[in-house]
Amino acid sequence: MLNSVPVVTTLHGPLDTDYQQFVYNTIPNKNYKNYYVSISNNQRQPMPRLNFVNTIYHGIQVDKFTFNSKKGKYAAFLGRMSPEKGPLQAIRAAKKAKIPLIMAAKVDLTDKEYFHKKIKPLIDGKLIKFIGEVDHRDKVKLLRNAAALLGLIQWEEPFGLVMIEALACGTPVIANNRGSVSEIIQNGKTGFIVKNINEAVKAIHNIDQIDRYDCRRLAEEKFSVEKMTTEYEKIYYKLLEKK
Repeated sequence: MLNSVPVVTTLHGPLDTDYQQFVYNTIPNKNYKNYYVSISNNQRQPMPRLNFVNTIYHGIQVDKFTFNSKKGKYAAFLGRMSPEKGPLQAIRAAKKAKIPLIMAAKVDLTDKEYFHKKIKPLIDGKLIKFIGEVDHRDKVKLLRNAAALLGLIQWEEPFGLVMIEALACGTPVIANNRGSVSEIIQNGKTGFIVKNINEAVKAIHNIDQIDRYDCRRLAEEKFSVEKMTTEYEKIYYKLLEKK
């Protein structure tokens, strides 16, 4: 009886780790109706053999993020203070572009040494400011008043939630071409997809080319919670019809 019940699992993490490879290569796809939803197409690459039925992007309550049509005077960094999130690259890009950078980030226990050795010495409280963890209200304030969000990630991130939060505020994103970035950012329209710090600096200088209304519009059309739930409902109905 269990074999006839379809099971849908959304995979939220990276699939290139030894643990994930072991777990999902062990599950028998043929004998059970196991179906998987990816949160980006890029996420699938390490394990294309899995029985994926769709990619469904994360959705947010867009109306909880206040839109700002005016460009701010600083760049923002928001995320964990870990090497893969690119805080060091964000600092270097901001310094080279001569734009203030405000960093809101959680410092996990595993990242404390990295933070104290690599990041803290570069924080001067003037050009580079660190404000620690923020609640939702302060997060929105940080994002909506920024000229751009710097997402110079150093890993294949399955999905960058902070990027769609920035877009919802009307804030363009400058991000490295890694992971799901090219599926979230429309290069030249809602931000810039870059390959290195020099390209990020150029993007900062050209940020006026981005229409902040386009950023908000993309969040509403592609990354709303309503869009996400509709896509999940379609999958569930489709699988139930096949049952």
